[in-house]
Amino acid sequence: MLYLVPGAFVWAEEEPFAKRDTSTTIVSYWDHNGSTMGLIVEGKKRTFVYVKVKKAMQPHVKAGTALFEGTINGEAYEGYARRFKNYQPSKAYRVKGKISDGQRKVTLKGTYVKDESDKRIDETLVFTFVGKTLP
Repeated sequence: MLYLVPGAFVWAEEEPFAKRDTSTTIVSYWDHNGSTMGLIVEGKKRTFVYVKVKKAMQPHVKAGTALFEGTINGEAYEGYARRFKNYQPSKAYRVKGKISDGQRKVTLKGTYVKDESDKRIDETLVFTFVGKTLP
């Protein structure tokens, strides 16, 4: 279970993507394909979590779910993203990318395996800065 509080959230123990402190602060908000994401900063660690999930994703994702978790090194992000599809458990895959547009955009690229056929799909995730407060 996840409890959303303006500027903070609490992870449930069953969250499979990451183990973290019981309370972490969202420092800024970003748009990703119509969903509002929160950016969590813990030292060099960076995590994008869903705050307001767009309607089409609501069957697959809940507020507080992490989409990306990784690290920052200079102007580069690297880590793992999740792929959500058809009520199935999410699949993590490696991504990396750059910060651009005066630190108002993060673009991550990676390749995930689509299914048992081992078909590989290139994926690009774009996060665009919205503000320091929830829109």
